[in-house]
Amino acid sequence: MQSFAGCDSHLSMTGRGTAYQRGAFIATTLMTGQLIARFFRRRTIVLVVLLSSVLIVACTLTWQSGSSRHDRSLIVIWCVLNGAVAGVLRTTVYSIFPTLFGGGR
Repeated sequence: MQSFAGCDSHLSMTGRGTAYQRGAFIATTLMTGQLIARFFRRRTIVLVVLLSSVLIVACTLTWQSGSSRHDRSLIVIWCVLNGAVAGVLRTTVYSIFPTLFGGGR
């Protein structure tokens, strides 16, 4: 039985993966507020982002460790996609707050 995928061989990628995830999170947070929200409805954005998140998690759970170059590129891709999904979802959800709590003043 296989334990958690790639813990021993890719432990050194933790810091780099976190940096990639944060970079994608910041970039998509800045872009979403200005570009994406003007062209698409919030419900569409949230639906696409949640489906993307489910697909990323499903791919991560079905991953079989193979060659190290291929594994490292998958880790980077998953970290960037996960950060992008979180950034878009955060911006979209936070843009709803003024409509929910706007009458407080």
